[in-house]
Amino acid sequence: MINGQNQLVNGQAKLIAYDLEPELASAVIDLSDVYEGQAVSVQCGMAMLGRKQCLIQDEVVGLKNNDTLRWAILTSADIKIDGNLAVLTKGETQLTAKILEPGEGYFTVASPRPTYHPDEVSNPGTSLLTLEISPRI
Repeated sequence: MINGQNQLVNGQAKLIAYDLEPELASAVIDLSDVYEGQAVSVQCGMAMLGRKQCLIQDEVVGLKNNDTLRWAILTSADIKIDGNLAVLTKGETQLTAKILEPGEGYFTVASPRPTYHPDEVSNPGTSLLTLEISPRI
């Protein structure tokens, strides 16, 4: 989300690169069309590191000073936060999320309230793990 605006529902995401190496599977998705009018270029890269860790890297070009970026993941897991570290627990399974960059980034937990867009529905029993930053350009 950029400056509180949702992604364009009719935008098209494009898979622009991938690698199926067993120990370093990866993909890059171009989301620029989904954020048309909000940024010049938006790409999201994901890599499975040794099949035990996942690295997610977003690259956004064309922001103005003090624009706000918000990343979020919807989950039904319990969330515990300590600054740039979040631990999601569901039953016996745990997932640890860590913000590597930017250094001032930190996690918060939010309620997944619908924004009253006709395509959105309520998600009872869930929370949003969020990261919000205002990069200085």
